[in-house]
Amino acid sequence: MVRNYAEELIGEKAGLFVLDEEKVAPAVMDFLKKLAEAREVRTATGDRTETHLLESPEVVGEYALLNGRIIHAIGTRMAKDDVERHGTKGL
Repeated sequence: MVRNYAEELIGEKAGLFVLDEEKVAPAVMDFLKKLAEAREVRTATGDRTETHLLESPEVVGEYALLNGRIIHAIGTRMAKDDVERHGTKGL
């Protein structure tokens, strides 16, 4: 009998992370609102491309445009030690 290690782990950890659906949507919306309100700085520009940095005391991220359309976006909350190291201005 051959077993997949990932399947074994999933079986052992089933129920380890249970999402509270009533809390997920408000948490995601709060995070996205913080990104939308973050300071925005264009960091690179090409013939058809732009890259923008997003930063605030609580979140940091970036997005890239190609021909005016977003093709990549990423964001994360600032870790407590990042805030302590960099102050309240973000990175």
